[in-house]
Amino acid sequence: MYPIDESPMQEGLQSSYWKIDYGSPLNPYEFLNSLDVSQDLVAVGSSSSLQNIKIFSLDTEKNLLGYLTSFSAPNVCSIKWLHNVLDETNDLNLMVTGHTNGIANLSLISNIRSANLTHVDLIKQFNHRKHTSSTDIGENFQIEISPKSWKSCLTNSMMSIYKESIFLWDTSRSSSPLYRNKARGIKSFGASENNDGLVAFAGSFGIRLFDMRSATQTDLCTSTYLSYKHTKTRLIEWSPQNPYQLCAAVENNSIQLWDIRKQQPLATMDGHSSAITAVEWVSENSIFTGAKDGRIIYWNMKDVVFRDSPVKCSIEGKDYESYQCGTSIESSKTGIINLNSSNGKLISLDDSYIGLHRESVQQSLRKPSNHSDVTLVEQAPLDKLMRQLNLYIDDIETYI
Repeated sequence: MYPIDESPMQEGLQSSYWKIDYGSPLNPYEFLNSLDVSQDLVAVGSSSSLQNIKIFSLDTEKNLLGYLTSFSAPNVCSIKWLHNVLDETNDLNLMVTGHTNGIANLSLISNIRSANLTHVDLIKQFNHRKHTSSTDIGENFQIEISPKSWKSCLTNSMMSIYKESIFLWDTSRSSSPLYRNKARGIKSFGASENNDGLVAFAGSFGIRLFDMRSATQTDLCTSTYLSYKHTKTRLIEWSPQNPYQLCAAVENNSIQLWDIRKQQPLATMDGHSSAITAVEWVSENSIFTGAKDGRIIYWNMKDVVFRDSPVKCSIEGKDYESYQCGTSIESSKTGIINLNSSNGKLISLDDSYIGLHRESVQQSLRKPSNHSDVTLVEQAPLDKLMRQLNLYIDDIETYI
């Protein structure tokens, strides 16, 4: 189907939107709440009780969204596709769904592009609640699949956070966690695509780096902290190209761009007026953020010159010291729920719409200086980097 709304190209972005029928439009408790993308397959979850997971085929070049199938998975709060290693024809697809009761379901969807799809096979359940106590606090429940490039764990291993506990699961063999560790104050995490075993956690402690390759049966990993002015963070997203850069969404509604080899951020980006809910790198220099204020901000970092102190970036460029590298679009009246990307295009989700956002060619709003203030850092391998950082084993309660 074609988009029901298509915004004209302005300030470097063009956007299209599709309204998703998720249930009764008169029920305020039914809304879209989760999104994941695997190549051209887009899975969307909602709070509806029936047929609440819908799967579409998205053609980002022709700007077409085609409905494929749907099935019921009540109380879903997150969706993740597994890497397709079973069938190169994409006739077999695996998906993990996270539910508000602490259960994660592994399902097999066969013949996903066929009109003959009649059912979805539930293969396995992972019960997080079973491995926590009633006294454990926290409402966060995040599920991620280990990057396909990782060698430190089996393909399609599942990492998760539930009630301030970190879990690692082997989805192919066991329904019990390989590891479970307490991590007080944790909000979310992100696994690096380019550094085998390296995970970053966001929380009241700032940013915390873990090397999963050092995990044993008594300690999950070694760790180090990155913090700037004792700021609390809520989200982490790694650069898809640069193995040393990540973005952190901060509690004060700003973004910090970090190089993990430094002890302060490269840049701080301000533009949102409420809590940031999603961060997505589309390319090495293109970062998108979404927030409860309903805006998506495109941060073009191509011409930003990094210095010894954090560079200020904004959507207005109020003074010479602030780079005007942010482009804001009003994308939703209710707030952005999730961001993802495919083929260099951004895909957004609010409580009713899927959005597709394309970047247009535009001139930089600020010319780079002839005199560079960049501080060069040795391109050290990860092993050397982790040794140079002040690593120590934190006192984490470990469960087997």
